[in-house]
Amino acid sequence: MLRACITGNTSSFANASALFFMKGLDMIVVQMIMLSLILLSSFTILIVVLSAFRLLTTLTRQPDGTMLGAAPPVVAKGIDIGTQAPAFTLPQVGGGMCALRDYQGQHVLLTFVHPRSETCKQFLVYLNAIADLKEPIRYSVLVISSEGVDENVRLAMDYDLAIPLLIQEGNAISRLYNVNAVPYVYVIDEEQIIRSHGYATNTEDIWNILSSLQRDRVTVL
Repeated sequence: MLRACITGNTSSFANASALFFMKGLDMIVVQMIMLSLILLSSFTILIVVLSAFRLLTTLTRQPDGTMLGAAPPVVAKGIDIGTQAPAFTLPQVGGGMCALRDYQGQHVLLTFVHPRSETCKQFLVYLNAIADLKEPIRYSVLVISSEGVDENVRLAMDYDLAIPLLIQEGNAISRLYNVNAVPYVYVIDEEQIIRSHGYATNTEDIWNILSSLQRDRVTVL
C-alpha cells in the first residue's frame, strides 16, 4: 500500500512537472510570436514612412533640383563697383580703434570672415602670408570679423595674425557692404572707391578679383 502511495505521488509529480513545463513552453512560444508581430509591425511602419517621405520629396522637388519652399542658395552680392566704400570705425583685436579713413591714399583688401568658419580660417592663412612678404605690397589688408572679443582673440593667437582683425557688432558692417557669405573680399582704392569684390577662398580667387585692376599689382603666395 505504501508502495502504491509512493508510486501514485511520483506519477502525480511527474504529471505536474510535465504540465508546468508545457505551460512554460507555451508562454515562451506566445512571447516569441508577440515579439515577431511587434517587429513586423515596426518594420511595416518604417517602410510606409520612408515611402511617404520619398513620395513627398518627389512631389515637392522643383525642376532645378531645389525643394519647393526651400530658402534659395546663399549668394554674396556685394555693393556696386565705383561707389564710395561705406565708412566704419571698429575696435581692433589687441586694442585701439581702426577706421577706414585711416587708409586714405592706400589700396585696401577688405575681407569679411567668421571666426568659426573653417574656410575663413584657411583664407586667413593666405592673407597673413601677403602681410608677411618682405617685398613692398601695394595693398593694406584689413579683416572684419563677427562674434565676441574672446573668440576673435583666440583666432588671432591661433593663426598668429599679422594683419588688423576688426570686430563688428552683430553684422552691422556686413549689412553696409551687402555681404551675406564669407570669406568675401573688397578692393578699395586710394580714394576709397570700391574697384572690385567677390567671394574668395584662395589666392586664385584674389587674382580673379584683382584681374580688372591692370595698373595695380599685388604679389600673393
